[in-house]
Parts: sequence; structure tokens; C-alpha cells
Amino acid sequence: MTSNNDINALCRLAATRLDDLLDALGVEYLPTSKGYSGCCPVHEGADNDRAWMIYKNGDTVPGFWRCYTHHCEEEYDKNLLGLVKGIRKKGPGDAIKFLEDFTQSKCTEEIKPPESLVQSMQYDILESVEEDDKEYITRTEARKNLQIPCQYFLRRGFSPAILNMYDVGYSYNMDMFPNTKCRAVIPIYDDTGTYMVGYTARIIYEKCKYCKKYHIQGPCLDYATSAKWRHSEGLHTHTLLYNWWSAKHYIRTTGTVILVEGPGDVWKLEEAGFHNSVAIFGSVLSLKQKDKIDKCMPRKMLLVADNDEAGRKAIKRMETMCGDLYNICVPRLPANDIGDMSIEDIRKTIFPLAKN
Repeated sequence: MTSNNDINALCRLAATRLDDLLDALGVEYLPTSKGYSGCCPVHEGADNDRAWMIYKNGDTVPGFWRCYTHHCEEEYDKNLLGLVKGIRKKGPGDAIKFLEDFTQSKCTEEIKPPESLVQSMQYDILESVEEDDKEYITRTEARKNLQIPCQYFLRRGFSPAILNMYDVGYSYNMDMFPNTKCRAVIPIYDDTGTYMVGYTARIIYEKCKYCKKYHIQGPCLDYATSAKWRHSEGLHTHTLLYNWWSAKHYIRTTGTVILVEGPGDVWKLEEAGFHNSVAIFGSVLSLKQKDKIDKCMPRKMLLVADNDEAGRKAIKRMETMCGDLYNICVPRLPANDIGDMSIEDIRKTIFPLAKN
């Protein structure tokens, strides 16, 4: 019988060749300072190339991974065995056999990771996680390098005024905004709204129904991207709330905070007259984000997520996380998300719950 220690040892050995393992599983990924990121390879329809992370040294076992949108790791386990199960959609026996074949080791044998991995883990434990000392770009400078308003979001129905308010546009400067070709750039500012701490960028094309990637209308392209959204390198979204620089004053004065998933939801609520909404960059409210909100001491929290399975799971997690401290309200959306609703429908849906 295979023990947890045997499985952990097998995962440790596989983690010494993590990039080769991901290649063998057919995963598209980008290297980061801590491991690799990409679109989640487990659930269907993944389109955010920063929403899935796998860490070289993990937590207690190398190869710890996490899906920040659907939380696939909760269903399949957070180690490499769980990742293989999730991708191959088979049982633990198949996953163990896959890792045994990959590592050319038997799970029941005594497996020792190479000394290089042990040294790497020890180094990462000692490594400082302090914030970078880099100089941030001012909001004024960021606006000078963007063509505002962004035509893509104008076509989506957003007003020129709201896109100008949030500095949404196309980049003139690829040095300031790298990897944003054919993307609409959305700057993200610090708590004061003075400095840009990063940006997120939305591909201006829609998903092809044939290849399931994003490209200009026409024949499918080999180099088309599978990432709808792309964050700037090193952006720590779990520490930030989009629109916090503007919304925090209204959260204090109204005693109500509206939590949404993305920037477009904030813009729609702002157009409808609600100035106290913030976006959590996905479906997971982190402890650091919650701490920011707690300091404003609102009494009521409206939770607005996409009207799908992932959104419903996100609502349940946030209710569990915040229900003891806040009066939680969950609007029933007549559409899939806020972005699909008219301004009139948003007001009818949100106002009865947002008023004190």
C-alpha cells in the first residue's frame, strides 16, 4: 500500500524536473521568480495566464500548485499527484504510474531528492520576501503613454468618460507597458492613486470557437494566445484592490462595500452611480485584501460575482470568510455578470441592497 510519505517523496523527485514534467503533461506556462504561471490546465475555458501558479519549492512539498479562479487544487489536491490527476482526469493509480514512469522510480522504493533540491529549498526559506525597491511610475506619466479612451472598451459599451476616469487605453510605450501588443491596458494604482504599481491588459480579440484561442477574425493561427488577461510581471494582485484609491472614502462614508471580480464590473457600477465598489482580480478574496476593507469598518458587504459555478463557489468562500463581521448581501443578477447588464438594471438590482 502506498503511503503519504511515498507519494511526497515521488512528488519531490518529479519537482526536480518541473519544467520537463509540465512539458510532458502538455501545459503551456511562463517562468516566474517562484515557479511557473499560466492558464489553469485543469478546468475547461481557462483564459487568464496569471491565474494558475505552480511553485518550485511549494509549501511542505515541492510542486505545490493553485488555481486562483476555480480552485481546482481543492478537488484534486495541491501536490504534483493532484495536478496529474486533474489534467489527465483519471484516478490516483494512473497518476502514480505517470509519475513513476516520468521519474523512472517506484513509489514504494526509498526515494531521496537530489542535494541540489534540498539546498534550493533551504535557500528559499531564508530568502527575504520584502517588497521591491523599484521606483514607480506616476499616474500622470502613465496617462501620457496611453491612448485614452480605449476603442475596444468603447465598442463594448463603456462611456468615454468612465474610460478616461480610469485611464484605460492602448499603449504608446512598450517599454513602460511590455507584452501589451493588441491589448487594452488598465493601469492599477497605489492606495493614494498617485503611482502605478502595475497593470492588467485584456486581449482585444474574442475567443475563436474552433481553436479556443484569441486572434483576429480569420484562419486559426499557431501563435494565437490562450490568455484573455495578462498582468504585468511582479504584480501582487492578492495585496491590491482595484479602485481602492477612489472607493475607500465612499466605503467609509456609506458604511457599505461592494466586492466584484474585475475592473469592468467596477466601471459599470461607477457609471450607475455606485462609487464604493472594489475588484479583487478574480474570485478569491485574500486576507490582505480583507484587512484593507476591515480598516474602513464598513457594516455591509455586497458580494457580486459571475452567475456561474465558479462565481457561486467564490460567494460561498467570501460568506464564510466575512460573515461573522459584516452584514452580507448577495444580489441576484438577471445576467451572467454585471458587464452584461444595463445601467438601469444595475440600479434596480443593487440599490435596494446598497442603501442603509
